[in-house]
Amino acid sequence: IRETGEKASFDCGVHDIHPEIINMLGALKYRTSYSQNVLQHSIDVAYLTGLMAAELKMNIKEAKRAGLLHDICKGQAQHEAAAGKLLRSLELPIMARLVENHRDCEVPQNGQLTERELLYLADKYMQCDRLVNLAERFEQKMHQYASNAEAVTAIKGRLQRAMDMEKHFTAITNTSPYAIAKNLNIIPKPCKR
Repeated sequence: IRETGEKASFDCGVHDIHPEIINMLGALKYRTSYSQNVLQHSIDVAYLTGLMAAELKMNIKEAKRAGLLHDICKGQAQHEAAAGKLLRSLELPIMARLVENHRDCEVPQNGQLTERELLYLADKYMQCDRLVNLAERFEQKMHQYASNAEAVTAIKGRLQRAMDMEKHFTAITNTSPYAIAKNLNIIPKPCKR
């Protein structure tokens, strides 16, 4: 498990990770969520978050680190909050802030995108070890929760916020984050539902 975590960290160019987190990262190889390997998803999100950060001349290393660690507590209730709590306990408050809201976040009032919003977008683009557009990602969620009107409303809100972030990113860089994501050359794998 430790070697797997170290390899993932090395492959992403993310170093100086606490040993406890390295072990948790390695264990993600054996965890799936909606038939998606959580470690591979985290690696893909790390790469994509780093590519988007480079486009915006942000801290690529921190963006990749956030992508790699965003699902570190996957399998726990409210995994994003649990990850934030874990990272704070390890004296990583900036990383905690980046990952604790990756499931849903708002476009900042000042219009400035940060690594947090990039992580949010990258996480939405990567599904079942493959690249998907925002409509596809959220359509599946709306179908899954179709009988729960409150959940569908929340999902539609997340989709709108993601689309707003995507538009904002494109306005700044003249390139859509989805186009940047295509540079990852991820081989599509079927998503089991």
